[in-house]
Amino acid sequence: MSIYGGDREPLKEVTPQILLAQAQRYRDIWAVFVEQAEKGNLGDMVLLWGTTDNMSWKNNFPVRGRTDAPLLFDSRYKAKPAFWALTDPRRVQGLR
Repeated sequence: MSIYGGDREPLKEVTPQILLAQAQRYRDIWAVFVEQAEKGNLGDMVLLWGTTDNMSWKNNFPVRGRTDAPLLFDSRYKAKPAFWALTDPRRVQGLR
């Protein structure tokens, strides 16, 4: 879940506000997955392309030299708010 809205955004600092917005987006999309799985429209697994932000394919793509922070764990393998939004939402203050 990229922290960027498109190719024209310059490199930005990963702030708590950005991480909260990312966590909310993960949670919202996860809710759709759950709803559709309960209706029989999806299988029983979700695949993420990576584990930590420093190993993400989104770094340097689509903008060369721009890193991203799209995954559930930061570059030090620390769980981000997005991880907690999926596994224990009570741990993330500010989620809707």
